[in-house]
Amino acid sequence: MAQYILKRSVQSLILLFVIMSAVFVGGRQIGDPASLMLGGQATEEQVRQLRRSLGLEAPLWEQYVGFLTNIIRGDFGESMRYGYAHTMTTGPEAQGQAVLPLVLERLPATLSLAFLAILLAVAIAVPLGCFAAMRPGSAIDRAVTVVSLAGVSLVQFWLGLMLILIFAVQLGWLPTSGYGSGGLAYAILPALTLAARPIGRLAQIVRSSMLDELSKPYIAAARAKGASEMRLVFGHGLKNAAIPIMTMLGDELANVMTGAIVVEVVFGWPGIGALVVSALSIRDLPLIEASIFVIAIMVILINLAVDLSYKYLNPKVRLHA
Repeated sequence: MAQYILKRSVQSLILLFVIMSAVFVGGRQIGDPASLMLGGQATEEQVRQLRRSLGLEAPLWEQYVGFLTNIIRGDFGESMRYGYAHTMTTGPEAQGQAVLPLVLERLPATLSLAFLAILLAVAIAVPLGCFAAMRPGSAIDRAVTVVSLAGVSLVQFWLGLMLILIFAVQLGWLPTSGYGSGGLAYAILPALTLAARPIGRLAQIVRSSMLDELSKPYIAAARAKGASEMRLVFGHGLKNAAIPIMTMLGDELANVMTGAIVVEVVFGWPGIGALVVSALSIRDLPLIEASIFVIAIMVILINLAVDLSYKYLNPKVRLHA
């Protein structure tokens, strides 16, 4: 097991290196960040000063080495929006804001939204999948299939707007956007939007796994002893079908982390996703790099945890290890 953890950790580090290298290359293809940030009214001296602050006047290979070194040190520099732009207007003595703490401040909001979305997905999809498996080919089964396809197919941006229109504007039950003192009320609509795809996938996984479990001899034996259908499904079958469900949940949690970007913008949720879009709009290179780094770390850690839990839960895989 220790060897497997070491192997997966090395693979994760390599993946992180590739991701951040791609971010470095992509960030240098958007034009001169200093000129883009300061706009057309900036003087050449101001542009040169900002380029020197960002290290953009050094050779590309030197920038790359410095970029990787700073990642190891956890230093992504200062935000153009919260640091350099402020310095240009208030004087060179003004202090900018380091981007990594700025990103980490937004991380709890994104994580809370992602975990709430997964909880909603489990609460909705597991019963749907189980009831569909209990009556294969019935109207309930077909309805669950339609709901699953809709959840996977709907565009999050459109779904979010429709939920706002119905539950916030028309019915007035929930706030349209933001992150106020009533945190849960503000989180319901964005979490439900994020949960749509996991609900669709999870319902089908649960249905398929339960159909397989319910056809096994131990279920027939329990049924012959007089066990109720609800006990067979939720007491016996669901427990033994947990491995593929848990694996899919881990994958979906990683997908929800990346999908939160669009949802946070639609609902004005103050997470990393909204910060990334804001940084992209003004070409804030240090903020973009730090945001992608944190998101990549979270996704890699989630996938690593899924792999390890699958290896632990599945006896066949554990034996081959």
